Amino acid sequence: MKLYTWVLKTLSAISLIGLFFFTSCFKFEGVRYKKIIVGDKYQLMIPETMQKSTELHEYANLQFSDEQQGYFLIGIDEPKDGLRDLQLYYQLEDYSHFVTRIVTRGLDTASVSSVTSHEINGLSCISTDLFGAIKIKEKLLEVYYRLMVLESQSNFYQLIAWSNRSRYRQFHSIADEIECSFRELQVAMIMPGDSTGNGGTQPASAGSAAETIDQHP
Repeated sequence: MKLYTWVLKTLSAISLIGLFFFTSCFKFEGVRYKKIIVGDKYQLMIPETMQKSTELHEYANLQFSDEQQGYFLIGIDEPKDGLRDLQLYYQLEDYSHFVTRIVTRGLDTASVSSVTSHEINGLSCISTDLFGAIKIKEKLLEVYYRLMVLESQSNFYQLIAWSNRSRYRQFHSIADEIECSFRELQVAMIMPGDSTGNGGTQPASAGSAAETIDQHP
């Protein structure tokens, strides 16, 4: 059960080795994006430089990273049927709080900067900006997280993106782009637009590349 594997593993299951690749010499200007399709569940746009990974989280069905630039993304979908089988009936706000607690549990210090409720392509979404720090090999690493929790009729979706805190201003706009591009495929396919099912629109900076990844890691 994905919900409980999160609890058991917490964010310590996320590999933070890539954080040692952070430097201050890279810029986020002119970022190009590619479309990622996750199984038959959802699609979103991510920077073209991000590549598939298998080391960020044991249970995430979406894992991408750019270790040179220093930014990372995981995604987990939680079917509501599975939650109901366990007599768990989460509202979106409760589920978002749950995800935030699990993430902060894996950090030595954590502070929520902002929480925003809005709609993303027909789905309710709660976004949380979070700053934290974790000590690895006696080195304190300061990190910025964007926690994106979306709700559809049948699923909750978690998208967790992070980078070094010093890159907050640059990475914040990338996280915005990723978040705003999220579309559940069942919804996207019936929207008017082009044959890709994206409703005829995509982020203005997006490129034309696309990848399909299996739903399960």
